[in-house]
Amino acid sequence: NIPATSMDRPNAIAVVMGIQNYAAEGAPDVECARRDARYVREYLTQTLGFREENILPRSPDGRMTFAEMRTLIQEKLPSYVKEGTSEVFVYYSGHGAPSTGKEKRAYLVPSDTAPNFVSDANAYRLSQFYEDLAALNAESVTVALDACFTGQAGSGEMMLRQASPLALSVENPLLGIENATGFLASGPEQVANWYPSKKHGMFTYFFLKGLKGEADLNDNRKVAVREMKRYLTDEDRGVPYWSGRVHQRTQTPQVVSQDPGGVLVRYGPSETQN
Repeated sequence: NIPATSMDRPNAIAVVMGIQNYAAEGAPDVECARRDARYVREYLTQTLGFREENILPRSPDGRMTFAEMRTLIQEKLPSYVKEGTSEVFVYYSGHGAPSTGKEKRAYLVPSDTAPNFVSDANAYRLSQFYEDLAALNAESVTVALDACFTGQAGSGEMMLRQASPLALSVENPLLGIENATGFLASGPEQVANWYPSKKHGMFTYFFLKGLKGEADLNDNRKVAVREMKRYLTDEDRGVPYWSGRVHQRTQTPQVVSQDPGGVLVRYGPSETQN
């Protein structure tokens, strides 16, 4: 039931990463990551006006090792972006993890890295990820991360040995990018839960429902960033309520934006939702 709109963004470029399986022994899978990524790609083309040839990687089921992740963001993505013209959207579903050294840092964990041993040598530091996106000089950058950085998986399972998530909590750095918006699955000391009955990450499930029209809170047939924020964080029907109901854990998505009135999706008079 993905809504179709007449939006057309010929210069918009997207990167969609869903890392479900990890090569390291004992590393838990991210059960819904691949499915989440496939649905995000469909929403990009059917609802948000992106063109299939402008979505990276070209194969939705490709591997995402450390080398491939860096090549994708640092080399391939810049070659697609038109400075000052392209809108960039980046989605990530997979493990996040904190380093365990004195300077605790947040990392996106590639498929060939053990989540309990991350460093600049084998994982993508979140602050570096943001710096690389800032260097694109795109018209705008939107990031959606269905990951947390507490050392826990979406099932609640601890990935880091002999450690508590509170002791290893890492604050998500704010986006220091001009014209940027960030949708982060949870607060700095919270788990990004899965939603088993829906076969999605909980954040992704509600983010896509919001794009479908549930976040159009003023019924003007478009969804603005501030509306998506209110919808995701709603204590009665959003992620916080369902996280508590399903998992008895707190999860409140974080939204940071320099343009809260920016429109994510627009439905015209003749556009219908299936």
